[in-house]
Amino acid sequence: MTSKEFVGRLTQIKDPGRQAGLKRIFGKGGSEIPGLKILAQLGVAISDETGSIPYKIVGHIYGRGITHAASGSIARVFRTAAIAKEFGLSDKGELSFDKRFDAMVACRGYQNLQNHLVKIVPFLDDRSLDLELLLDDLLNWAQPIRDKWIELYYQV
Repeated sequence: MTSKEFVGRLTQIKDPGRQAGLKRIFGKGGSEIPGLKILAQLGVAISDETGSIPYKIVGHIYGRGITHAASGSIARVFRTAAIAKEFGLSDKGELSFDKRFDAMVACRGYQNLQNHLVKIVPFLDDRSLDLELLLDDLLNWAQPIRDKWIELYYQV
């Protein structure tokens, strides 16, 4: 399934209960089951623990109320959100959010990336993301993608 097909199916979900299920997809103790069920219905092989993580991340983000729009890379959206929130500059000229972003792009594996993204996404409030581009980037997560995110985030 292509990113376009997955995001097209995902964004057809408008029911708040189903979106809440997607939001809890990384929960524990059974709270993740409704979200996993939705992903399975969308055609995601959730039994592939590693391969399903990019889909879980995008599903979680959509469940948090982040809408899909051709707004470019998530890195640029993160930078815009960080500046808009005026996190304050350190003596090194960094926004306090920069360290969170740096830790996220330093991740080599999906598990750590997932943990960082889930913690950063709430800072996006009600912004929109290009969920197709995000899924493509996550499915191809490697040094060139990480370098692209760093470049886009720090270009001002």
